Amino acid sequence: IFAQDMRPHPKAAPVRDALEIEPATAKSQRMAALEAVRAIERVHGDGNLPTIPVHGTDGPYSGKLVRDRKDPTKPLRINLSTRGTRPALTMVHEVGHLLDHSGLSKSPARLQDRETVQERTYEVWAVMEAIRKSPTYKLLKTPNLRNKRELWARAYAQYIAWKSGSSTLKAHLDKILTHKRAGVRIRQWPYDEFAPIAEAIDRLMMAKGWARRKLP
Repeated sequence: IFAQDMRPHPKAAPVRDALEIEPATAKSQRMAALEAVRAIERVHGDGNLPTIPVHGTDGPYSGKLVRDRKDPTKPLRINLSTRGTRPALTMVHEVGHLLDHSGLSKSPARLQDRETVQERTYEVWAVMEAIRKSPTYKLLKTPNLRNKRELWARAYAQYIAWKSGSSTLKAHLDKILTHKRAGVRIRQWPYDEFAPIAEAIDRLMMAKGWARRKLP
């Protein structure tokens, strides 16, 4: 299924190792998930993440990283809904949540931290600081849009869309950036505004040993 020339950095396991797309998943969702994983693997590996299934649903959320209610440090699955209009970008967004939950920090997110990106390293802090300095951030008014986990996941999705060369992800991103409603457009960053955020994520990927090649 995956391109055979995608070889990980020695320190970075391929993303596909952490995701099991369930056989019963609808074709459209399955293809979107595969496109997302291919795009991610053109950009980086992920270290050692827990293996979780990708589950197709018809639920109200476009996508969701589901955690164990009794133990929020344990991710259970990624739900990908048929109702979503940008399923491949949504899948990348949810992988961003998985990386935040289990990959960015030296230890899994604890219960009291589950709503907050753990800025325990300079590189993670630098990404979030670049986001906070962006003009778009200043336009965000609701707690959900300013939630650090959501900010990271949206930035990560845009980073993969930008770096991977995926025409599907770029089309999804452009639909958001050109949407007639400002409330939708501000969920992502104009390309020129996103450059400092992308550079900070570049440095994070290099520091983690996840980058597939030397990033500019």
